[in-house]
Amino acid sequence: MKEKYTDLTDRLPEEDGDTEKRLQLLAGEIHALSCQLDWIQNAAFVATASGEALDRHAEQRGLTRHKGKKAVGALYVSVEKPPEYDLVIPVGSVFTTSDGSLNFICTRNATIFRNTGACFVDIEAQYTGSRYNIQRDQITTVVTYFSTGIHVENSSALFMGSDDESDEELRSRIIESYRNPPDGFNAAYYKKLAESVEGVYSANVVEVSQGTGNINIYLAAKSNPAANDTVSRADALIQQHSIPGMTIHVYPAVTDTVSVRVSISIEDGYPSDTAIQETEAAIRQFFSEMRVGQPFITAALGSRIIAVSGVVNYSFSNTTDYTPASSSLILPDTISVTTA
Repeated sequence: MKEKYTDLTDRLPEEDGDTEKRLQLLAGEIHALSCQLDWIQNAAFVATASGEALDRHAEQRGLTRHKGKKAVGALYVSVEKPPEYDLVIPVGSVFTTSDGSLNFICTRNATIFRNTGACFVDIEAQYTGSRYNIQRDQITTVVTYFSTGIHVENSSALFMGSDDESDEELRSRIIESYRNPPDGFNAAYYKKLAESVEGVYSANVVEVSQGTGNINIYLAAKSNPAANDTVSRADALIQQHSIPGMTIHVYPAVTDTVSVRVSISIEDGYPSDTAIQETEAAIRQFFSEMRVGQPFITAALGSRIIAVSGVVNYSFSNTTDYTPASSSLILPDTISVTTA
């Protein structure tokens, strides 16, 4: 700028003079404007937008960034000497890993009943994030004091923890929504759209009458039908993106149940009570991952049972494969675990 000013005026700006300061100020404003224009150019396109700008592109497609979730699981808490009174482990009790880096919170009152020595405690991670998905035997310490002589262990892995959706993951979903627009009965499109709603774990799309454009969509959270407010939000989003002539109804999934009765064989020396409790926990985790319309397969559940520490074999009694209605989410009716 100084050179151009000199060419036009045949005068060199005086150092620290008024003209030079004006030129410096102008150069700063031009640079800031250039940076702002670069940002606007990047924000204008899905391929280069980031952060809030990318969120706005997603909103135009009826999508929102998925929020991270907390890992959940159970602890096995035991005492050295069975208490002479009921020992309550209250909601809010804090447990931590051996290095103290990850904290977990009790989500429901648990009780070690008098003259017994242990109980399971439902816990969730203190914060969201996939780093809280830890393997068994990582949680070892009670942070919140409620008794002495307490032994703590997570006898099974914790799962379901997730990070906030990254820009690249959200960008991929936005681009996918352009590639697969609604074009009549596109089950995959409406399934993905429904499952993009916060609070929806699984969805099943069912054509009511072939060729009529009339479809029902059934929604579920983890281990439960979707809540009414979740269904309402999903319905609003889906109606917004449906094409003329289609009739779409959105419902919470219907619950269906199966009974699980299994006998396990335990390796020599392994505590039978622990094996039974860990097997029950593995079964409940299996059902928490069931999706709407998904059939119950005994072999799939068996693979979870045989992976439990101390279990060397298993056999089901009066428990068979079962295919539910397309609108149904299978949950356990009764769970009975015995030893052979």
